[in-house]
Amino acid sequence: MAGKEWSGIKRPPRLNARQHGGRSLGGSLAAGTLRKAVGATKNQILTQFLIETVTLSLLGGIIGIAFGIGLAALVTLSGALTAVITFDSILLAFTFALAIGVFFGLYPAYRAANLHPMVALRYE
Repeated sequence: MAGKEWSGIKRPPRLNARQHGGRSLGGSLAAGTLRKAVGATKNQILTQFLIETVTLSLLGGIIGIAFGIGLAALVTLSGALTAVITFDSILLAFTFALAIGVFFGLYPAYRAANLHPMVALRYE
């Protein structure tokens, strides 16, 4: 997809949620209502989104914990401070990552699953 020329300046093409794999409320509405329109039940839609959000939240939590451990190791190696990482802090960080990811992933999916497909397609 090429960018459009605008006042002699080439503008880069826009990316939307579907092009880069992310999901926004609009993406959840579209995916949920499309599945509902072809016969999926509310529980099936919510189960799909739950699996997606838990997987992404777990992956994000693991990446965040690895980044935190690496940063703590760099701080300790610099000699400025001695960073101590406990199992409780890792568990707390992982729990927050999972809870926030699941909430912000399921809330739009729940709204999408409760909408009538024709109402949701109006927003597309």
